[in-house]
Order: sequence, then structure tokens, then C-alpha cells
Amino acid sequence: MFLLLPSAVYFLPWISCTRNVKSFTQVRAPYVKFSAADHADLCLKDIKADNIMFGVEDDSIFSAFEEREMREPSPRKLVDDGRAIYMSRELQMPKNWGAPVLCDFGSAVAGDTEHSEDIQPDIYRAPEVILEAPWSYQVDIWNTGCMVCT
Repeated sequence: MFLLLPSAVYFLPWISCTRNVKSFTQVRAPYVKFSAADHADLCLKDIKADNIMFGVEDDSIFSAFEEREMREPSPRKLVDDGRAIYMSRELQMPKNWGAPVLCDFGSAVAGDTEHSEDIQPDIYRAPEVILEAPWSYQVDIWNTGCMVCT
């Protein structure tokens, strides 16, 4: 289970990662299977704080969340196609955070080829993207540096 900072909670059953980012094994999305060992030259194009999740070492906060949900179910509404939409419920902050995990590989491309399309949020945009020059995986290094410095 992972928490995305600052306050949003996401339950992503298709993501399967180990605690240690260096031993990152696999990420499974509905239509994408990614293995870091096979794709070390992957360009993510969108590294930002919103795409970093932290593991939770003490899962007692999830047990407390479940107990509260059982005692007092969250309000919900049914939409036309039969789906239920539930109101958000606050989740306690964990006492111990796990390792950071990079997520959201939806816009990733091969880093071993040059690209030229417009990418990245304005605040993290790499110089080659601004100048509309060909770019590759180096834009991820720029994104990471901008994110760390802001």
C-alpha cells in the first residue's frame, strides 16, 4: 500500500513494488507491463512530486481506517451505470514512512531514441523541450533536479 503526499490517498492494486527503489521489480498497469531490468533506458517524461509515493511501514493506519469504515460507512451515491461513488475519508499519517517509489508510467517512452513532442509541466520543463530541440532520457534528470530544488 502506498500513500501519495500531501494528503491524497490512492489504492493502486495494479502496482506491485518492493520497498527498496533500487530493487524495484515490476509495475503492472492495465495495458502496460514494465520491468526495470529490461527497460533501464526508459524516459518517464513526467517526474514530479505528484508521481512519487511513499511506502507505509506501519499498516495499523489501514486497519483503523477499515474499522472506522465498518462502524460508520462513508456516504456514497449510485450513478446511472450502477457504479457507487464514495465520499473520501481522511487517513491518518503514518508514524514511519517507507522508501519513495516512482509511479505513473503512463506517458513513458523509450529513452534510446530522440523525441521532439512538447512534454513536462512548465515549471519542470527542460531547456531542450523549451527550444523544441530533440530530447531523450536526459529530460528526466532535469525534472528530478528541478523537483529537488523547488
